[in-house]
Amino acid sequence: MLRSTELRIHSVQTDALQVFLREAAGAPIRVIANSPDAGDVAEYQQKLEEAEDSHHLVPDERVLFNEVQPGDASAFSDQLCVQGVYVGPHWVLRCVSPAVPNAIAALLLYIRDEIGTIPHAYFEGNPIAYLLKFLVVGEGHGTGHP
Repeated sequence: MLRSTELRIHSVQTDALQVFLREAAGAPIRVIANSPDAGDVAEYQQKLEEAEDSHHLVPDERVLFNEVQPGDASAFSDQLCVQGVYVGPHWVLRCVSPAVPNAIAALLLYIRDEIGTIPHAYFEGNPIAYLLKFLVVGEGHGTGHP
C-alpha cells in the first residue's frame, strides 16, 4: 500500500515537448490520458470530441494526448523517456513504464515545473468505477494487471 504513493521516476527525458510548450505560449496545458487503439487521426479526433463534451473543453483548444505502454514490472528506472509525435494535427506523447500512473504523474509534474503552472489532466471513463474494480479484483485500467 505504501509503495502505491511512491513516484519512482526522478527525471523526464523528452525529445520535443519543449516545442509544444513554446507553441502553447502561456495557454493552459491540457493533457488527455489515452489508451491507444488504432492510433490514427480519427481515433484522436473522436477522443478529443469526447473530452470536449464530457469536460467542457473549448473546441480548437491545444491539448496533448499522453499514452503510456506498460513495461516490464521488474525494470524500474528513475528516468522516463517520452517521445512526442504528431498524428495529423494531434500532438501525442508516448512512453513505456512499468507503472502507468507513475508515468502520468511524473509527466504532469515535469510540465508543471517547465511552465510554472499546473497542467489540466483528463482521463477516460469513470474513475470511481476503476477504483472499485481495482479494490475488488486488483486490476488497473486497460492493462488487465495491477
